[in-house]
Amino acid sequence: MYLVPSLASLEDRPPRWFENVPLQQGLKMAVAGMLAFHVALWQGLRNPQWCIFTVVVLTLAQYVGAIAEKSLLRVIGTVVGALLGIWLVGNHGSEPLFMMGGCFLIAAWGTMMFGGNWYPYAFFLTVLTMLVVVNDAMKNPSAAWDTGVARTEEICVGIVVSMIVTGVLWPRYARVEYRRATRSALRDIGRVAIERIRLLLETDSSGGTEAEMRKLVASFATRMNTLRLLIRYGQRESQYFRARLPVRLKLIGEVGACFEAAVSLGQRLPQDSRYRDLVATELRDIHEQLKEEFEELTTRDNTARTNPGLEAAIDRCNRRLADLRDQGATKIIPIQEAMDFSAHYTALLDIAARLRVIRECLYEIRMPEVLTPQITGKPEPFKLDPFWVRNGIKAGLTATLALLYVNWINPPGGAALPFAAWLFTLLSRVYPGSEGDRRAFTYVIRVALFGIPYSLLLLFLTPFLADYFVMNIFLFIGLFLLGFTIARQGGISFYTQAGMLFFVGTISMNPQMPVGFQAIVDNYFGVVLAMVLSSIVQRLLWPLLPQREIGHLFAEYFACCRKLLGTVSSAEFGHLQDRLALIPPEIASWIRVTSTPEYPKGETQNLSDLLHTTQRLGYTILSARKLSDLDIPAEIRAELDVNMKSIERGNREALQTLEEAFANGKRGAMPPSQLAIFRSIEKPLSKVRHDYLSGVLYFTQAIPFLGAVDFLETTARTLDKCIDQLRGLELEAYSGDYAL
Repeated sequence: MYLVPSLASLEDRPPRWFENVPLQQGLKMAVAGMLAFHVALWQGLRNPQWCIFTVVVLTLAQYVGAIAEKSLLRVIGTVVGALLGIWLVGNHGSEPLFMMGGCFLIAAWGTMMFGGNWYPYAFFLTVLTMLVVVNDAMKNPSAAWDTGVARTEEICVGIVVSMIVTGVLWPRYARVEYRRATRSALRDIGRVAIERIRLLLETDSSGGTEAEMRKLVASFATRMNTLRLLIRYGQRESQYFRARLPVRLKLIGEVGACFEAAVSLGQRLPQDSRYRDLVATELRDIHEQLKEEFEELTTRDNTARTNPGLEAAIDRCNRRLADLRDQGATKIIPIQEAMDFSAHYTALLDIAARLRVIRECLYEIRMPEVLTPQITGKPEPFKLDPFWVRNGIKAGLTATLALLYVNWINPPGGAALPFAAWLFTLLSRVYPGSEGDRRAFTYVIRVALFGIPYSLLLLFLTPFLADYFVMNIFLFIGLFLLGFTIARQGGISFYTQAGMLFFVGTISMNPQMPVGFQAIVDNYFGVVLAMVLSSIVQRLLWPLLPQREIGHLFAEYFACCRKLLGTVSSAEFGHLQDRLALIPPEIASWIRVTSTPEYPKGETQNLSDLLHTTQRLGYTILSARKLSDLDIPAEIRAELDVNMKSIERGNREALQTLEEAFANGKRGAMPPSQLAIFRSIEKPLSKVRHDYLSGVLYFTQAIPFLGAVDFLETTARTLDKCIDQLRGLELEAYSGDYAL
């Protein structure tokens, strides 16, 4: 018989068909694209394809934020881009060095700002419009103003239509999906915790759920990755979301730590254990309160800031344990049994404490802005990942080289080449399931081969597109498939982006007039040459490779763990805890693409195993840090401090070894066993445990102290396991640059 209800009560509800996000996104893109196209025709705009292209790009921003503000800023970005393009061509068309230098600086700066957290799509449209105007007006500088005005009108139509459609038709809010994703993560934590909790007092361990538990543990990284991506996109697209970003980051860190605490449960007490008779009632009360806590957090929106019931159950259990010790009932309990119980109880307390923080975070996120001046009173400081500095330089260089190439060689497809090459470079990292820049030329060859039959098909299809009805059907189907595919993949992939450019190029050929073979060839080479140019720059300049990203992220994670061993400020501690929560899902996303031949057989599984151990290490270090915060007798602390420095020094050495191995792509000298170093404090610890159980020693935080010491020992064991798993990796075999 279970102590708690079945796991089925915490299962996800499958979405109904009309709640299918890819279906909704496909319909939104189709409706917005067709509406923009017909508005452009009604207004007599010269190039309606720019309206459609703008709709497709802006519909990638799937979440609704401050619509008026976003619309205004995107229009301003477009106007600024057009004015910059007119200024460069109209005033400096005879000074190619100045003009190209200006294009490079603007494109690089705009790309960098796109990677920041201040209105990225406004900067995106600034660069896009500038490149389009410069490319169209370079051959005829006197028409720069007319070209700039025309492109501004076309892009602004796409902006307004996309904002209206995304705000009216199935609007998606980042804060709502963040709440839903948080609920799903908490639901998984609850299911793991409920199953693990019962193991302490139950003798039957079958239950048919062990395989399900392993599946939940393995899939939790996907939950965390969803939250990580929502943080990335939500702060870009929603001012409301961005205003509470620190709280949301803190919430993700607590969710990740709560999951590790749930996984750490699993201790069993012997059938004849006295704890079964002495504290079973109080433990069942805590277990039931935790079950209700998970159910409330995953089913209700208006949760209170605290849960008095859970706090009261913990207080009752604490008083019961203190009474038992005072009565001498714990004297005959074996030390190992007491340690297993302490580890279980400490994990329960940790889960309860983290759920308390999660409740407070959810409460603060839900509070109206007028009640949270401490959150919204200060503007979010500008943040920029170093990657986007490098990517900005690469994108600016690609766009400038494309402009030079178009106006020097005059290749087919020159009208689309500069902005398409810039776009391929800009989005290299944000592709779903991206392999970065690895195998970039392989993608070019595949798309080029696919484009040949597509272009041949256009020879037969374009005469039929002269019919408005057929053209509308073609437009609707193409846009729907684009939106559906992008949403299903979780973003625009390399192949989807190439398909989008082929499709928009088809619309630009204007089938109402006879379409010649040259126009179809231009459409084909405009996309293919853009990919070639972008791939050359990406592979030669700061290439983004999975093995390097895995190495950098692992090195950063171990560096964060090493810093947590020392004294850090509260602000730095919060930052380190956030990174410990966000780095593992990002590593997992890169590990998924390490199945290509350059990786030794079994390396992907070895990296996944190390990642799982590493996540456990981060949690145990965070839990062991509580030793310094506990109020324990001075004589105990003095006795332990003698050996704690050597333990901390050993842990630092092991973490430094792990960090350097991944940073350099090769293993160095292996550190000594951390568990052997930990053995130095086993004798004084055994005395503390015995004295506490026998009643000789008493202090209020004895059980948290014993639990924290257990985490200290677990840290040593986990570090040794990480070192052993490092020995099993073949970092040198793939740390270089492979697979063009």
